[in-house]
Amino acid sequence: MKLRVFIGSALIATLVAAFILASAPDCHRQLHGAESGHQCAATLLASGQWTASAPPPAMLPLVRVPMPACVEVDLPVLVSAAISRSILEHAPPRLS
Repeated sequence: MKLRVFIGSALIATLVAAFILASAPDCHRQLHGAESGHQCAATLLASGQWTASAPPPAMLPLVRVPMPACVEVDLPVLVSAAISRSILEHAPPRLS
């Protein structure tokens, strides 16, 4: 039981310390030094990204694909056959 109390109070103290460092940028700079591009709990809280840090952007290299000057495309012909029907054309089943 004492271990649970210790772990719980340590987690709460860590969260309170992160909130204090997020609200006091001078204290945060003294703790980390002059780094500006790092991600820690205080910077995540200060930027509003509470649940997770932003993933790195996924960039795929652009590749040029050679295209012929004239491309023939055979598009299918769509034929619409309009059939007149009525919603109340048939009565409901007798034994339903």
